[in-house]
Amino acid sequence: MNVELKSIEELAILYKHYGHPSIMTELLKKSREVIKDKVSKYSKDESITDDLTQEILIKTFIHFDTFKGNSKYQTWIYSIVHNTCLSHLKEKNKKVIVKISPGLIDSLHDEIDEEIEGNLSGLKEAQFEEIIKELLTQLNEKEKLYFS
Repeated sequence: MNVELKSIEELAILYKHYGHPSIMTELLKKSREVIKDKVSKYSKDESITDDLTQEILIKTFIHFDTFKGNSKYQTWIYSIVHNTCLSHLKEKNKKVIVKISPGLIDSLHDEIDEEIEGNLSGLKEAQFEEIIKELLTQLNEKEKLYFS
C-alpha cells in the first residue's frame, strides 16, 4: 500500500483500522503542514508557530484513540489547534493584578512623612490610588507578590 499517495482523511481511517506505524508517520507528516498553516493564523512568531505545531502533533498522536471518525480528521485537528492556540494566547496575555485594599492605602498614609503628606493632602482618593498604582507598576515581579 502506497501511503504517500493517500489523503489525510484516508490515512486517518487506515490507521484507525490497521494501526500500522508507517501510516501514522505519513499521517503526521501531512498533518504538520495543515497544522502549521492554521497555527500561523494565531501567531506570527515563527518559533512560537513551530513550538505550537510540534505540541499539537504530539497531542494528535497521543490522543488519536479519541478520534471517533464521526467528523473529518481535519475537523478534529482544527479543534485541537484552536484549543491549544487559545490556551497559549491566554497564558501569554495573563496580567498580574495587584489589588489595593483600603487598609494598604491607610497604612501608606501613616508612613508618609509630614512634608509629603502636606503635598498629598489636596489629592482626592482616586488620584492617590492612581499614584499608588503607578508606583506599583515600577516594582519587579517578586516585589509585586507582596501586594497580591
